[in-house]
Amino acid sequence: MKKFVGWSLLLIVCAALAWFAYQWYSARGKTINGFSLIPEDAIYVLETDQPLEAWKTIAATETWKHLQGNAWFASLTSSANSLDSLLQKQPQLFDLIGKRNVLFSTHLSSPTSFDFLIVADLGEASGIKFMESYLSTISFKGYQFSKEKIQETDCIRMYNTSDKSTMYMALVETYLIVSFNKSLLEKSILAKNQTNLSQLPSMKLASESVGRSGFARVYLNYTQLHDYLALYMGPNEYNRYFSEHLTLGSMYLEEKNERLNLIGSAWLKDSSVSYFSAMLNSGKGPTECEEIAPERTAFYLGLGFTSFQTYYNAMLDNLKKDLSAYDEYMSNIRKTEKFLNISIEKDFVSWIDDEVALLELTSAGEGLDNEMALVLKAGNIEKAKDRLEHIEKMIRKRTPVKFKSIDYQGYRISYLSIKGLFKVLLGKFFARYDKPYYTILNNYIIFSNHPQTLESIIDDYLAKRTLARSESYRNFRSGFANQGAVFAYLNTPSLFSSLKNIATRDTRLSMDSNKAYIQCFRHVGFQLIPSQQKLDVMLSEQFELAKKEVPSLADTLQVSDSLEALFKLPYIYVKDPNAREYKEYYEDSSSIKLVVELKYGFKDGHFTEYYPSGEVKLKGKFKKDRRSGTWKAFSEQGELLGKFDFD
Repeated sequence: MKKFVGWSLLLIVCAALAWFAYQWYSARGKTINGFSLIPEDAIYVLETDQPLEAWKTIAATETWKHLQGNAWFASLTSSANSLDSLLQKQPQLFDLIGKRNVLFSTHLSSPTSFDFLIVADLGEASGIKFMESYLSTISFKGYQFSKEKIQETDCIRMYNTSDKSTMYMALVETYLIVSFNKSLLEKSILAKNQTNLSQLPSMKLASESVGRSGFARVYLNYTQLHDYLALYMGPNEYNRYFSEHLTLGSMYLEEKNERLNLIGSAWLKDSSVSYFSAMLNSGKGPTECEEIAPERTAFYLGLGFTSFQTYYNAMLDNLKKDLSAYDEYMSNIRKTEKFLNISIEKDFVSWIDDEVALLELTSAGEGLDNEMALVLKAGNIEKAKDRLEHIEKMIRKRTPVKFKSIDYQGYRISYLSIKGLFKVLLGKFFARYDKPYYTILNNYIIFSNHPQTLESIIDDYLAKRTLARSESYRNFRSGFANQGAVFAYLNTPSLFSSLKNIATRDTRLSMDSNKAYIQCFRHVGFQLIPSQQKLDVMLSEQFELAKKEVPSLADTLQVSDSLEALFKLPYIYVKDPNAREYKEYYEDSSSIKLVVELKYGFKDGHFTEYYPSGEVKLKGKFKKDRRSGTWKAFSEQGELLGKFDFD
């Protein structure tokens, strides 16, 4: 936090330095642009031509006013007031720095931290080298100035006597370069004559694409994205996927009615063999899954295409660029087809229409574990039913599956025991849907590893609690195009717990202390639309103060997160839906981890979880797959740590 607070003073310092430079230097021409001074390992760059106007645009919003309750943002507000005071005393500074091109970039300084760089074009205010005689005349309360050389370039050291931090500054042609990290400043000076951001593939196209639109522009270097996000989330294959297949993105920023939009494009690597490559040749389609997606949807990823057959063919053509990957894919398809005596194209691909979606839902039960579902839109629902029944029939002939379809509120829940089918058909992102249950709502086939998820979706659909009926969601969704290749939606309050689960320990602690300032970004949306050899991008967030929340289990019990974790159920995957009991063992051990009674594949009866020592950790009862009665959590010494009545 100390680093961020220090950076909040940077605009003031830049303004003052620009004024000093104006007094010191005479004009001269320039032979480079600002991006030539940004090292190629920049994670992202924020560019603005009017930094003070951009600041005022943000500061006037209700979002900003709410965020002032956060200590870091309060310090930024304080700095803004100081800047206003400085401008009143030196009005010429506004004209000098108020309409300058300024670049703010972020770079990893180590595997566990990052630092910032500012490159400001001073234009006619820059010129001659620093004059040591002027250093003694600088009077800026709380700071000490000195001079040194970095890569034969005269630099200024600005030491903060309060927080003991040091900021480094240099002039390269007409540009003022500033950073708290001396090594980063040195890399910027060297970048002029070495590899820099302006030389990255697609950089020229990215710059021309956004032009001078919006009050600021953002350039995202996808090749560096994975390592940066790993600071908050740890290694993550989804983030790595973006880094492996996208090269650069450029977007402009606009603010409308408390909604911040990023609009631009993303470019693919030329040799990319990916979902993105297939999207470019698959057209675009609707995302109408909102009709059956519950209002409690925390995360929604919709894929659209002219038709799934078009996408499937494009994916195969794309795979042929990598013969080993193509041969492996086709081998897995043939094995599945031979084993079950089915045709993937005829029995599956042929009936899928123009939409596929993934849903993560806030639990409809005790509110601890989120639920997952895969949704396929059928072009011909009768054909889909016929082909799925045929697959079920083939499965029963070749595997000992005894599960019979059950009826739930007039909807059939069936079981499709094909190990790894969706991973084979759609790729590794769909691997977790292994041997799923499924049901049908309208013309959507919904798959989930847990039958209770399908029950809860049916409940919400019948009760008309869907995204399509949520006015708040509809208003947010209306800001996007009706059709695209990808539409991702995050309901931040609902997704908060899930995000904590994938975050690093330090990030989780920060999220807890700043919960109100994270959840205020009520809706977040992301859309990709194929456009020639690039993907058009829109990223949008909607500020909205959360309504009074239903207390979490931790709030109800007035206990810590560590005690709440004792009541959190482990992930339970029932492989045999006909079993009367499910047992799970600790890895490399014969010790039982948990045991629960079952009925028709649903949890129904006694549940007990054990420590590796064999002592009881958690016990209670299920009734029709929901927790019922009083549950108790114990220490490994048998001490009662807490209890909760789920009725």
